[in-house]
Amino acid sequence: MSLSLCRRLSQRLRQAVATDERLCLICQQPLAPWNEDVICPDCRQQLIVRKEIYHVHGADWFVLYEYDPFLERLLFQWKEQGDVALAPLFLDRRVFRKWSRDRILLGPPSSAEKRMARGFETISAIYEPFEIYFPFYKTSAVKQSKQSAAARRQIDQIIQKKTLYPLPKGPYLLVDDVCTTGSTLTACLDLIPADRVFVLAGHPLWLETHSQNLVVKRQ
Repeated sequence: MSLSLCRRLSQRLRQAVATDERLCLICQQPLAPWNEDVICPDCRQQLIVRKEIYHVHGADWFVLYEYDPFLERLLFQWKEQGDVALAPLFLDRRVFRKWSRDRILLGPPSSAEKRMARGFETISAIYEPFEIYFPFYKTSAVKQSKQSAAARRQIDQIIQKKTLYPLPKGPYLLVDDVCTTGSTLTACLDLIPADRVFVLAGHPLWLETHSQNLVVKRQ
């Protein structure tokens, strides 16, 4: 854990104890008593809300936010720097509960090395308390962000379905945190068809590339 992160966590603890107030998880400013959100309105407004549906690869994809530098920084601070207190701010549970109704949730494959280093499974943490099944695995530990676009498109050769994995009968909803190229999600859809996909954030390039697939505009 970095020194800067320790200082941030220590500051949050001291402020919470001293004031007995709920603080914004991002800027640590006091939250109004009537504000049920975990972050303040100013920080919430910095998130680019999409709430759009795209029909891609035989499924309806719900994109909650746009993956901009502000959200990228928050996700990095949470996943890579271990600032676990940020987890509740990402998911709009009201929206997700409606989108996931009557569906079995499936998560994409993750790296065992990353899970060990972080100490938690990111998808499970983001979508808590919803139960998620993980029926996929990677045949090699590759980091997609470090691969070329052509290599990422070949991800379907790396992702496989687990054998003898107990999975309830669908319909299924595939979930993820960020859709960069969509290659991982489409590879999963090829292995286990799902009629719905839910991602926290879509990369601007993916959103632009699939603009012709938009079926429900920003709500």
